[in-house]
Amino acid sequence: LLFLSLFAQQRDLFMLALTAWIGLCVAGSRWLRNFQAYGFVLAGYTAYIIGYPAYVHADAAFDIAVDRLAAVTLGILCSGLIGAVIFPRSSTPDLVRTVRKSFLDFYSLIEQTVARNNGRDLLHRTRQDFAQQVISLEEVRNASFFESPESRIRSHRLRRFNSEFMMASTTLHVVHRLREDLAQRGFDDVLNALNPLNNTFLHALQTRSGHAPGSAAAALPAALQLATLAANWESHAVLAHARLPATASDTEHIELDGALAMLHQLVVETRDYTETFASLDSPRSPREQEKSLGLIAHADGLMAVIAGLRAMLALSAVSIFWIHSGWADGFSAALLAAVGCALFVNAPIPVLAA
Repeated sequence: LLFLSLFAQQRDLFMLALTAWIGLCVAGSRWLRNFQAYGFVLAGYTAYIIGYPAYVHADAAFDIAVDRLAAVTLGILCSGLIGAVIFPRSSTPDLVRTVRKSFLDFYSLIEQTVARNNGRDLLHRTRQDFAQQVISLEEVRNASFFESPESRIRSHRLRRFNSEFMMASTTLHVVHRLREDLAQRGFDDVLNALNPLNNTFLHALQTRSGHAPGSAAAALPAALQLATLAANWESHAVLAHARLPATASDTEHIELDGALAMLHQLVVETRDYTETFASLDSPRSPREQEKSLGLIAHADGLMAVIAGLRAMLALSAVSIFWIHSGWADGFSAALLAAVGCALFVNAPIPVLAA
């Protein structure tokens, strides 16, 4: 309506304004993520779908806008009602499964790399899977935020869970690389002195039945055991040094101190991670108020600007050809260009997707 009020008798300026709007929306879609990005996509090509027909019939433009708004609103209300009453489906179960899978996968990796020291190939295989899990959990958390009050009141803890998962996974990787380095340099006595403490760490992460906590409720005893291990770390470190041979050199004691420091960091981060997992069993938790690092998707502003300008150039080229050739169905081509530019801007290869 704004563009029509400004350029009702200037077709070229009206098309230029729509093209600039498409470029702005494409840039916004490239800048943002998830439903926010898709909102920009819809705002872009929807304006183009109804814009030119409204320009051709300017006297009916207000009615077209009202009809479009009414149709969209009615569609949202109908789908929301059907989704809530007739075919209720929430993303909360997906969120619960994703959280449990993240924790169980992390436990499995600790079991393989710290307790058994045979997780080199597993680390390489799971690194990409862990990154995908972090992204998936954040996407499901965003979706469930608007669907379930239970997810909404746990939102901060879920963000914390995700960030602690990333931190503990990174430290676990460092601990494993350190153990590999010690083995390659022949510090077998240092590794032997660490092994009982590694097993103690793994047992602290288990339930009383000796299994990984499969739910938030089952994780509470493990969190308490890890907290006790972290609090008594000095005594465990003294015992580890006592396990070194009497003939151990100063270098071996120094190497053991470094390995103990990294393992202690892993224990502390795993304790925090497990405590956050256990807190998800309760609607309210003090951890909801604690500050933590969250997953931040860093957008590339330059790429967003380039994507917007590229969309404007593509749409301008089609529109210019349409106008100068007098192509009767040129609007359909311009519309497809607008939809393609908006929909496929975030595809790995936009041209191939289009």
